[in-house]
Amino acid sequence: MSRSQARHSHPISWASLLLTLACIGQADNDSEERIVGNEVERKWSLVFAVGGAADTTFLDPLFVEVREDRVAVWDDGRRALLLFDARGDLIWQFGREGSGPGEFARVRDIAFGSGGRLYVLDAGNGRLTGIADGRVVDRIPLGAATGMPEQMIVGDGSFRLLTYGPRPLIVIDRAGVVVAEGGLPHVGPDVHPLASQAVIAGTPDEWALAFVFGGGWIGFPAGEEARSYRRQIVDDPGFPEVELSGRHDARLVSRGPIVVSISVDDGTAYVQRYDRAEEAGFIDRFTLVDGVYQGSWRLPPEASKAYDSSVSDRFIALLKADPSPALLVYRRD
Repeated sequence: MSRSQARHSHPISWASLLLTLACIGQADNDSEERIVGNEVERKWSLVFAVGGAADTTFLDPLFVEVREDRVAVWDDGRRALLLFDARGDLIWQFGREGSGPGEFARVRDIAFGSGGRLYVLDAGNGRLTGIADGRVVDRIPLGAATGMPEQMIVGDGSFRLLTYGPRPLIVIDRAGVVVAEGGLPHVGPDVHPLASQAVIAGTPDEWALAFVFGGGWIGFPAGEEARSYRRQIVDDPGFPEVELSGRHDARLVSRGPIVVSISVDDGTAYVQRYDRAEEAGFIDRFTLVDGVYQGSWRLPPEASKAYDSSVSDRFIALLKADPSPALLVYRRD
């Protein structure tokens, strides 16, 4: 799920942000008007591609993050983090399966931190691992209080985690201690956990949260109060119905668009959406400060079923699996 793009830290109060988040979760929405997609024509200029039928670089790439002139990919098949330069050349590869130093078990997210560090959210080993120049430079423990972490936003002194549990938004310090926690906005007792899955992205001073199956997104602009933009996703059906069978089995009834990933860069939220009816992928663009819809880019045919993305001021990076695992990096106009 995740996709968090961290650049630098800014001294803010995590606790006050979570308090605001909890408050807007109970408030009326700014707008319930459904957005109709306005597709903006775009020329997709492929900078480089890694992988494909004859390439064995990737076994099972899960997550991609792009920042400035670097692209990072987590390959779950290799249990390794790979870092590429702006031409697609491999700078370094690090990691293997296990529980020791430099080893990984069940990785749920990757993110850039300050100084070019890359952090790996290793839920299986209960830790965040910071990597630079192909070696471990930082370790943050994850205790039982963090629940089951799925995604993260990296700061210099603290880390925001999206987890499974009754308080899904957790903030920990560098010792792994929980310093703040809160619930998901708009999610009440009538919304099933399957319907309220979410993705987060950004930096400590500007970030966003989007619900995967419908229910809109929440923006946190730099220097602004948290803003609510529920039902501000193209053709958003709202939270889906969940059909229950037995004690534990559940399935979604509705077949609306899926939010695959979200990125935040320079005051803009980029929401990657897959339209199951059209079998096409899109990147919807919104202004973070006021939630204004800017338009949509239809992904090129070779990337229409991309299952993860990351957008920076220079590149758009996408991972796809069909017909074989590949990383596609396009130039940002």
